[in-house]
Amino acid sequence: MKKYLFFLSIFVLALLNNPAQARAELINIQFRDSSGTTYSGAGVIGSSGDTWNQLTSGNGTNNSLVNSSNVNSTPTISWTADSVWTTISGQNNGFQGQTGDDLMNSYLFSSPGVSNTITFNNLTPLTTYDLYVYSEGDKYSNGRTLSITLNGVTQTTASTDYTASTFIGGQNYLKIGATTDVAGVLAIDYQGSSGEPNINGMQLLSPVPEPSTFVLMGIGGLIVLFLLKKSTVVS
Repeated sequence: MKKYLFFLSIFVLALLNNPAQARAELINIQFRDSSGTTYSGAGVIGSSGDTWNQLTSGNGTNNSLVNSSNVNSTPTISWTADSVWTTISGQNNGFQGQTGDDLMNSYLFSSPGVSNTITFNNLTPLTTYDLYVYSEGDKYSNGRTLSITLNGVTQTTASTDYTASTFIGGQNYLKIGATTDVAGVLAIDYQGSSGEPNINGMQLLSPVPEPSTFVLMGIGGLIVLFLLKKSTVVS
C-alpha cells in the first residue's frame, strides 16, 4: 500500500507542476470551390503552417476533420448553404496580396434572409469552446451582414467593408463562446441580416483541461491498479 501512495504522490506533484502539458485543440475550416487555393497558416489565432480543413461544397454531413497539426480529430461537421464561391480576378477584397488572402477570398454563401445551419458533433459535452467565424465577401459585398445564433444568443457583424485587409473583430470576424449540449453537439444557425451571408472559414478552439482534471484521472487510475492488485492477491 505504501508503494502505491508513494507513486500517487509523485504523479500528483508532477501534474500540478507541469500544467502546460495539457493543450487545447484547434480545428480550422476553410470554405472554397474547386478553383480556390488551400490556405495554410494562422487566422486570428493559430500559427504559421497550420492545416485547414477544405470544405468545397454547399452542404455536407458528418465530414471528418483534422486538427491544426493535421492529426485526425474526433469532431465532425455538417453544414447547409446555397454553394461555395472563390472570388474571380478583378473582384477581390482587401486581403488580396495580404496575409490571409487565400482564406478570405473564398466563402460559403446563402440566399438573403434564409436560415442555414452548421453543426459540430462529437465534442465534449457541456463544454465551452471558442468559435471564430470569418465573413468578408468580394468587391460587391459592401453592406452585407452575417448573423450567427448560438446557445440562444444572436451576434451580427457590422456591414462589410470589402477593402478591409486585416482581421477586425465584429466586422469581418466574430468570436463567440459556444457551449455544447449534453450530447456534445454545437448547433449554429446563420443568415444574412442584410444581403447574403458569407462565411470564409471558422476556427474552433477547445478549452485547456484544468490540472485538477488530470489529477483526478490519475488518482482514479492508480486506485483501479491497486484494487486489481489486491484482487489478484486474494484470489
